[in-house]
Amino acid sequence: MKLALHKALRKVGATDEDAHEAAESIDHALDRRIDEKHRHFATKSDITAVQGEIVGLKGDIANVKGEVANLKGDIANVKGEIASVRGEMAHMKSELIRWIVGGQLTTVALMSSLVFAVARMRGVA
Repeated sequence: MKLALHKALRKVGATDEDAHEAAESIDHALDRRIDEKHRHFATKSDITAVQGEIVGLKGDIANVKGEVANLKGDIANVKGEIASVRGEMAHMKSELIRWIVGGQLTTVALMSSLVFAVARMRGVA
């Protein structure tokens, strides 16, 4: 490339030394520009490093999947416990209703017994 530039510059009237310096300058500028343009390309070591990171990420993903499976099991256990508590609450509710209704019936029976007893005592006396 430098030789072709040198010849071209000589043809347009540059001295040998000027043509050589200009060819060197142009060649270095082109090399820098090419390096800048290709700097974003991955090298083999970059690819190897990324592959290592991918392997690590796959391990992390497997760990997360295991944790998610454990959490699903925990959630299932909590749902079972909630169902058990709801069953106990329903039983307690029915017991409370039975006791309240039983107490009310007892109160009504006691009151009616007292009313009849008072009525008999008045009727007898």
